[in-house]
Amino acid sequence: MIDIKLFENEARRIIALLPKEFKSHQFYTMYTMSYPLSYLDWLKEYSDVKMAHIQISNALLRLSKEGKLAIKHNDDVSGRNIFGNDNTIAQWIRTDKESNTL
Repeated sequence: MIDIKLFENEARRIIALLPKEFKSHQFYTMYTMSYPLSYLDWLKEYSDVKMAHIQISNALLRLSKEGKLAIKHNDDVSGRNIFGNDNTIAQWIRTDKESNTL
């Protein structure tokens, strides 16, 4: 089972290191390198990389809408995923404003 509070804290740390505007795949790359065991939990839970990434994006969106992460979904854009394949990916903007802090 995914520990969403742990993910929230991990995501907050990663977002602080990313550029003001970033794509989901930049987040995934940093997440897999920074928190490999947590990333493996997502893979075990959803048994498919694509589905795990969709669920991670959904968690980012939900947490941002709840004001728990200082980001907002900006747009869906064309880009290369972490495997080098072209597809549509989410683009985010760091707002640097959270309504709920640690």
